Amino acid sequence: MMMEVIMLGMRGFYITKAEYDSIRKNLVSNNNQLIKIALQNLITKLEYGQRMNNVCSKDLCAVLYDVVQNDDYKIRKWAYHLIVYKQNRALVNRCIHNLKSGFEKDAENISWILAIVSRSYNSDMLHELYKKCPDTKISQQTYTLCSTLFSSNSNMLNAQEINHIVDGEDFLSKMWLTKVFGCNYNRQKKRDYSNLINANVMNSLLQDTSIQRYALWAFSTLEKVNVKVIEINPYDAKKLPSKSLAWYYTGLFKDENYIQENVDHIINILEDFLIYPQVVQMGILRGICSAHYPLGEMLYPIASAFLELDENDDKQLPLVILFIQILIDHEKESGEITKILKDYSDSTTCDELRRLLWYREGIITEESNMGIVINGNVGNIQNNEGISMANQNNILFYTESDSTLNPQSIQQDVNQIKEKVVAGEFDGYFEGENDELEALFEKVQYGFNSAKRSNVVKEKEVLELLSKVEVDLRELAHESKTDKKKSRFSDMLSKVSQICSISVNAPKLWPLLKDAVDFIKQFLHILEI
Repeated sequence: MMMEVIMLGMRGFYITKAEYDSIRKNLVSNNNQLIKIALQNLITKLEYGQRMNNVCSKDLCAVLYDVVQNDDYKIRKWAYHLIVYKQNRALVNRCIHNLKSGFEKDAENISWILAIVSRSYNSDMLHELYKKCPDTKISQQTYTLCSTLFSSNSNMLNAQEINHIVDGEDFLSKMWLTKVFGCNYNRQKKRDYSNLINANVMNSLLQDTSIQRYALWAFSTLEKVNVKVIEINPYDAKKLPSKSLAWYYTGLFKDENYIQENVDHIINILEDFLIYPQVVQMGILRGICSAHYPLGEMLYPIASAFLELDENDDKQLPLVILFIQILIDHEKESGEITKILKDYSDSTTCDELRRLLWYREGIITEESNMGIVINGNVGNIQNNEGISMANQNNILFYTESDSTLNPQSIQQDVNQIKEKVVAGEFDGYFEGENDELEALFEKVQYGFNSAKRSNVVKEKEVLELLSKVEVDLRELAHESKTDKKKSRFSDMLSKVSQICSISVNAPKLWPLLKDAVDFIKQFLHILEI
């Protein structure tokens, strides 16, 4: 799926800070479906050749430091996949810790960790790590694939070895063949492998039900999907297992030629949207989000399905978010879309949707002056110079009338955390390496800097305290003595408490403070105060 920059077309090759911020909120949420959407979104962007600046990259690594500790191994799988493309030393070491400590037991995830390490450490270190894996977890041929695909190592499998994998029973090795076909890695290696691992190999894997969905995922990753090369009749696809059907429909809805030539079939799929399992629904929306064509006749069944969903149902919320992103991307095509979004913006009580819809309102406000182009990716904005900060108020912060946050409750949490820190309840978290403190510093600094740059905070006293909190966290991340870490941490919490006290009339700052306190709770592994 490797692409020349020229092929990026209207998508652009740069992920703006505003665009990253719109994804980041899902990435730090407590809803695993939203986290998965964010991870898949970023993976797609990076695999299409898009890049982000160093500030966003550092924050992303800090956020991922927490995500790889998620209890759901499926969330960790997508996180590891993303870390192959975006990593730092602390994050790689956290992944290694997951393997060595036994926290990571899933074989596929272990193979992803080996792939991550292959980019940062020499082959001897990698092999030592591999020897710690039980033979039943990672075979030699799987190890060869995952340890060389993303590294500078020039080793490759030959045609005989590939055929042996296709005809064999090694699930993980087959899975990694789909990564060879679908992922982005060294350009020359990609070209060489394309002659050996092609659509014919993927179609062979379709016959194995255990690996079928992976092969369909690989087809769906192509920039220009052509379902004709997939040896499954589109009208027979509904017989597939749900997870396979989800990825098949992702590819189908990215195939612009099929969409144009088979409108009736597409409309029938959309009219049945609500009766599909949610995994299939997500697959359909993922495909539409990734495409560039106008909705046309698809608009009515899309809107009809969207209006039947309940934003207050945690299971349906990810669907609602993807629907709204699709409608925002296609708003210019119909005044009906504008009506729907306007009504939803006026009535929603969901924080995630408020942020997304404020993002849209910022786009509309600035469009005539800034020449913003809305493209076909999930929440993507390709904008002209200077726009990324112009929309920060719409992405990150609440307005006074909409805010349901309470600075007093945030302050109460902070004060209770400080009492427990002083009492020694969290002493263990201040011992040893500072990787987690460094991640905490990056995440909090990112939010505070966004607030300062976008003029959300203008009060001198608040600005000074925000800067002092950043200094405390920076010094904490480089402090070696446990007692000093604990003392500095307590001082930092006092400053956060002060900010809460003087921010009663600054509602745009409240969500930022809430995020900062949530990050502190994550660092201390606090579930409830």
